[in-house]
Amino acid sequence: PEGILETLYRHQSHPPPDKLADFIEIFYHEEYRQQNPDLKERLEEYESKLPQPDYAYRHQLAMCFSHPNYSDRLNQINVPTLVIHGSEDKVWPIENAHYLHQNIPNATLAIIEDSAHMVFIEKPDSFNSAVMRFFRQFDLYILENEILS
Repeated sequence: PEGILETLYRHQSHPPPDKLADFIEIFYHEEYRQQNPDLKERLEEYESKLPQPDYAYRHQLAMCFSHPNYSDRLNQINVPTLVIHGSEDKVWPIENAHYLHQNIPNATLAIIEDSAHMVFIEKPDSFNSAVMRFFRQFDLYILENEILS
C-alpha cells in the first residue's frame, strides 16, 4: 500500500522507541493492539535481548523494493504451497495473496480474519490450524500410498 513500505524504508534501522508506535500500527491489527496494551514495552524488551542487526533490517526492506519480478514464473512452482495472509495486512495487500493463489498451481490459500502482517503472532491458533490442515493432506497422501503399495 502507498506509503507503508516507504515509511518502513525511511528508517535504516529498527525504529527508535519514539517511532515504535508507528511500526506497531502498521504491523499489528487494531484488535490485537487493544488486547495487548503492553505490546510496545514487550517489543522493546525483545529487541534489547535479540536485536536484529541494522544491515539485516536494511537488506530485508531493500528486497521489498528491488527484487526482480518473477510473477511470470509462479506457474512453474510444482511443490505444495500454502499462502497465508492476514485479512487486514497493511504491508502487503490481500490482492497479493489472491494473485499467488491463482498463479501457483494447486496452491492453498488461508486468509486469517481480523489479523494484519503479524498474523502468526496475532492469531496463533488460526495460523497453526491452517498450517496443520495443509500438512494433514500430505499425511493422508503418504498413508494412502503406503496402504496401496
